[in-house]
Amino acid sequence: MFGGFGGALKGLGSKAESLLDKKKKEVEQLVDDKSKKTADLLEEQAKKTGEALEEAGKEVVGTLAGAATDVKSTAEKELADSLAAAERELDEQATAAGKKVDSTISAGQQKVEGTVDAVSKAVDSKLQEADKFLDDKRNDVKDAIVESGKKIGEGKDAALAKATGALKF
Repeated sequence: MFGGFGGALKGLGSKAESLLDKKKKEVEQLVDDKSKKTADLLEEQAKKTGEALEEAGKEVVGTLAGAATDVKSTAEKELADSLAAAERELDEQATAAGKKVDSTISAGQQKVEGTVDAVSKAVDSKLQEADKFLDDKRNDVKDAIVESGKKIGEGKDAALAKATGALKF
């Protein structure tokens, strides 16, 4: 009675063991397949992540290059604006200095011209005084000569009259 049951159990045990071995192999195969798929998936994801990071890096580099170009352009523009402002300031200062020099020269010329005019007037005045003085002296000399001539003429007349009276015989 138990012999058949024991044999059946023994057959059942063999079948169970065979089934377990089969299932174990299927599970191992499934684990290997899943492990391989997982490794392939992880490898693909790592590749995609690397590509995404590379693309993002290129975008960041491009953005940084664009920013650097913008900064350079802005710096060049600001430098050009600063140089233009400095040039305008120098031009204004040079113009102001030129005006001051012109003003100083003009004032100096006016002083020189004023001095020349004053000297010219003084010389003219002295020449007029000298001319009047010489005219007066010439007139005085002429008057003295005329007066001397009259006296000589009177003296001659008187000497002649005396001589006429002395020669009367």
